[in-house]
Amino acid sequence: MFAASGSAALHNLAVVALPSASATPLATTLQGAALGDSDQDGIANLIEYAFGLSGANSSTRLPQPQRAGDSLEIRFTEPAGVTGISYGAEWSATLQPGSWTDIPDTGSGTGHVFRVPAATAPNLFLRLKVTQP
Repeated sequence: MFAASGSAALHNLAVVALPSASATPLATTLQGAALGDSDQDGIANLIEYAFGLSGANSSTRLPQPQRAGDSLEIRFTEPAGVTGISYGAEWSATLQPGSWTDIPDTGSGTGHVFRVPAATAPNLFLRLKVTQP
């Protein structure tokens, strides 16, 4: 995974490559910008707030992509007390600017589910978006 910060109110999380159907855990690498990272752990403050993260190993508690049948999905529940945050996701086959397509949130209430059929493209990249309007 790659987490990058844009402006102070927009951050992206891109999941690189389509995982195999096996139960092998994904290897992750997290890189964050120092800007807006008050605890200097590599995860921007907005991301920590949006997912209720704090303390050591916060990156291991970020929403993880999973294979669900014939789809790749990111599923998570918004932490209690989080307000003023919008969640979204996009997919791309190339990672090129302008190639990203919105993924509808099929969850309900505070549960979010972003799912793309694995057969959509030979290479499938997802990014989870967190915005603070």
